[in-house]
Amino acid sequence: LAETAAWIAINKPPMWHSVAPGLRRRVQQEDPPRFGGSVEEWLRETRPELEGVRDAGLVQRLDFVTSGCMLAAKDTASRAALEEQIMSHEGIRKKYLVLVEGDVDTLGSRFELFFAGRYRGSSKVSVSSRISPRARPGSCTWSTIHQTVLETGGGPKSP
Repeated sequence: LAETAAWIAINKPPMWHSVAPGLRRRVQQEDPPRFGGSVEEWLRETRPELEGVRDAGLVQRLDFVTSGCMLAAKDTASRAALEEQIMSHEGIRKKYLVLVEGDVDTLGSRFELFFAGRYRGSSKVSVSSRISPRARPGSCTWSTIHQTVLETGGGPKSP
């Protein structure tokens, strides 16, 4: 999507993992994967200069079925700077577009979440609605930007 001297913005397709599976999981898998690989593996194959950077420079993850923009730092110093910006409230802001089927009873809301490493030294993060000693706060503000009602026998109609 974009590239600077410090980072690369990548469009992650759905059904791809963000990071490569660990060695233990690779050894346990007997069948080839049913879906795409991982963004990390793709980066390592196409960008050999990222070999020495943890997770091929990826500074955040997206769920397996989620598509969207991901950032990969080109070196360790850039990775640390991007991670700091993501964690700060004044730094990088993420926006998501969601398609919902069913009734949405409000036009927007905000909720608080807490993010904590699964265990000391882990790069994986767990999300909770409750605070814990090592958790860092986060929030999500959402709003309906467009609503379309699909009716039987006709095309889409805006409310």
